[in-house]
This record gives sequence, structure tokens and C-alpha cells, in this order.
Amino acid sequence: MGADSNSTYTPEMAVNLKVPSDVQTSPDGRRVAFVVAPIAHEETRPKSDLWMADIAGTGGARRFTYSNAEDRMPRWSPDGKQIAFLSDRAERGSTQIHVIDASGGEARKLSSIKRGADSIAWAPDGQSLTFTADRLTLAGQQDPPGDIYVASQADRPRVVVRIPLEGGEPRVVGPATGHVWLYAWSSDGKYIAAVTTGSNRLDDTLGNVRLCVIDVATHAERELRILPFVPDVLQWSPDGSQLLLLNETGEHPDDTRVILIEVDTGDVRTLEPGDTTPAWASWVGDGSKLLVLTAHGYWTPLELVDMSTHQTRRLELLPEGGNIAGGFSLSADGRTVS
Repeated sequence: MGADSNSTYTPEMAVNLKVPSDVQTSPDGRRVAFVVAPIAHEETRPKSDLWMADIAGTGGARRFTYSNAEDRMPRWSPDGKQIAFLSDRAERGSTQIHVIDASGGEARKLSSIKRGADSIAWAPDGQSLTFTADRLTLAGQQDPPGDIYVASQADRPRVVVRIPLEGGEPRVVGPATGHVWLYAWSSDGKYIAAVTTGSNRLDDTLGNVRLCVIDVATHAERELRILPFVPDVLQWSPDGSQLLLLNETGEHPDDTRVILIEVDTGDVRTLEPGDTTPAWASWVGDGSKLLVLTAHGYWTPLELVDMSTHQTRRLELLPEGGNIAGGFSLSADGRTVS
């Protein structure tokens, strides 16, 4: 996937060099699935593949899908037996949900949604998946005729939709209005937290971001907070009592914090970043600790925060000056991170 250490970096490598991304740890912590794609794309439609590797390092990384299309966003089922992913292999440009056995084989297409599916996630019981889809298309609204571009008619807000693993009619979960930027399942499968704005326009995300909780069974929704910006992370605590966000406080443009919100009351507290800036965060194991990727100049160390003592331990994964880009994924028990 990388260039030979003895070779010269060429313009061709700047286009064709393949790099991994979106690394996902299996629930048992033994394997990772990830996306491999060239830095740039020679064709109009991008192409990418899913790869697999054993965390123990035996056997090396291996290509897992062969579609000659764009396969991306691998997500392990809760039992680790299947992987859901997005692909336009059936129709280039139309991204749909596909499911494949984690041991290999042929993938099956699960969705057929006009304008495609995005942001897939497994329900905690492993019997269905959710994704975001075009709200207006689902409601039967057609594209406006003519060649004149009207900004208000070009809005394409997305809504959370659920589809059974065995296939069937997709059902809208919610919210009732607006555009969904992020969403997350509670561990008991009863609720979905969603970050929404009135539209999918970027100018609609300044001080007007709504954090709500949706009852999956009744579709009732409850607003928790209005946020200053769309957060980079949204995650439930294992016991379902809190939501973790990574967001700016709104008090200063550079003041990004790990924010914890009580689901019952909407009360907010923030973790003091000290001399670093948080870039990613996640609950670990039973929720007694947080794993936080921080930025300290050009160095990006990981820190483990004990939520009961508030003590922080820096994990020396890289020498000082080393840089980790992007987020991480953890095994179900929180003991393995990739």
C-alpha cells in the first residue's frame, strides 16, 4: 500500500498511491477491517476496497472485497460475524448498504434507496441497520424541473432510516424535521441521539444545532440542548445516562472540549483540556474511563481519563512529535484500540 522506501516519490504516486482509512476493530478485538483507496482518482467515479488484517499480525493484511467500485464504511455486526458496508457496485454513483460474512464470500445488497444510503450503523441487537437517506425523496418529492438553480430547492436534508437485516421495507425513525448530521444508538437499543439543523446548508450550523433523543419504538423526540456547532463526536455512555460530544464551547473559536451531557436533565459539564486540545474521544469498557486523542503542537498523544478520580494518564504509543490522524475504534471490552 505504501511506496518502497528506496524508491523516488513520483507524480504518479501522488495519484495512485493507496492509503488505508476508516479502520474498524472487530468486537472481539482480534481483527480490523478498513478501506484502501488511491490518494486521487483517475476516473470520474472513485474506487476503493475493503481490507482485513489480524491484530496479532499473523498473515498480513489482505484484500477483502473485489468489486471494481467504491466499497467503504465497513461496520462490524455486534456479534462480529458480519460486516455491513456502503458500495455502488450495483449501480455506480448509487451507494447502497451491502452485508458480507466476516469470514468472506459474496456480499448481498440490502437497500435500494433513491439518492443512496449513508452513515450506516448496526442496531445493538444486530437484527437491523440504520442509515441516513434523503428526506424529500422518501416523502415522494421529485427534483424540481428546469435548468435554473434555486438554492432553497437544492436543500437535501437527511433523516435516520431503519431496515431489517433480512431485508424489507425501510422505515423512517426520525427526527420529524431537519437534517441529521450525526446520530448514535444507545446500548439498550431503545433510543437514538441525533444532531440536527433545519437544513443541510453549512450556514445553518452556527448556533442553531439541535441535540435530540428519539424513542425508536414510538418515534417521540425530546430536545436536550442547542449546540454552538456540529460536534465531531457523538456517543452514548455504556449505561445510557450520558452523551459524549467533542465540540466547541461557543465562548472562543479555538476552545474545543470533551463535553458530557446528562440524558435525563440536559445538564452539561466539560473536561478541562489542560495544555492540549482534544481531537477525538470515546468511552472505554464500562464507561469508567475515557480515551482522548489530544493535539499538543504537532504531537498527538492518547490520554486515558479516569472518570472517578479525574486523573489522566498519557499513553506513550508514539515518540514525542509523532502524529496520529483521524479517530479510532475500540473492541467491545475496550481493551483493543485501532
